[in-house]
Amino acid sequence: MVVVDLDSQDTRPYSIQWGPDGKVERPFLDVQSRFAEEGETIPFEFVATTAENCWCKWDILVKVAYDDVEETIVIRSDGTDSGPPFETISWDYDLAKYESIYEIDLSTNEWEPCNDEARRRMTGVCNM
Repeated sequence: MVVVDLDSQDTRPYSIQWGPDGKVERPFLDVQSRFAEEGETIPFEFVATTAENCWCKWDILVKVAYDDVEETIVIRSDGTDSGPPFETISWDYDLAKYESIYEIDLSTNEWEPCNDEARRRMTGVCNM
């Protein structure tokens, strides 16, 4: 998994791994190189987070090098360079605008509606 903190000045993607001493974060591309043949797809899971009151719109910029050429490729939410940007919304971004609010129940890994029962059982968005 590749994680980017949209609140940070450092917007490099980070790899998060768990080891015997706990969580280890390091710049993803400092320890991971990706090589591909022309036309080959390299899938990866990308997560962006924000704790600020933000509706963040963003792109992924990938610097690639091949032969003697270096270029930056823009990746947007539809996989192209011209589609809509990715969007990440903070947990508390103007909740009154939403008709329905859901929270993930980590014990079941299921999304649950924020209703009275969920508010009694869960923490986080449902209890804001």
